[in-house]
Amino acid sequence: MKLSPTITNSEVIKNLQIRLGDRKAPELRLTIVYELNVLLGQLEDGPVWPWFMVKTASLTFLPGEYKKELPADFILELEEDQPALLEQGVLLGFLRKTDVAHLSEFPVGPPSHYSIVGNEIILAPVTTVEQTVEFRYYGASTPVVDNTEVVTNPWLVNAYNFTTFSVLAHIARHIVKSDEMAMRFDKDAATAGKAFWILDEARKQANADYVIDD
Repeated sequence: MKLSPTITNSEVIKNLQIRLGDRKAPELRLTIVYELNVLLGQLEDGPVWPWFMVKTASLTFLPGEYKKELPADFILELEEDQPALLEQGVLLGFLRKTDVAHLSEFPVGPPSHYSIVGNEIILAPVTTVEQTVEFRYYGASTPVVDNTEVVTNPWLVNAYNFTTFSVLAHIARHIVKSDEMAMRFDKDAATAGKAFWILDEARKQANADYVIDD
């Protein structure tokens, strides 16, 4: 199922209530939202992150600065990427990752190496002019909510069947107490999940081919 671009969060919750036997208890709506966010949190813990979680950070370093906080939604940098160093929009080169203990080995010149420690990115050598570091990373999604705004959570937009059938199976088994219903949703979730991860791999490969051929 492809999610309608105009469907709201509350309509999604209502659709899931209908699939659970058209149960209308307010507590069930709260449970659906809670379980969706639990599932998405588990998915975003990895070990595989889908294409739609890729975001781009642009951090400006002033003269004398050598570290910056990472974006609040930062999960993990893309292993195949190297951060780009720019000055006034002109690409100077790419930074190499190294252990923070080795950054002191690069005391002179423009930044050439970096480390990520906690929620910070640290450069070496220290910048002497204003420069920008750009890099791609996997970023966390915003939580699912029950309101009348259009759905924007990327998991619901891009993996609706996979995520919703997985949650329906869990609720059917543990809340509704219907093994028959749960098994049906389990089967649907497995089929949708397989299709989703195949699509994810294909999209990542297509993007890699584009970068290589560019």
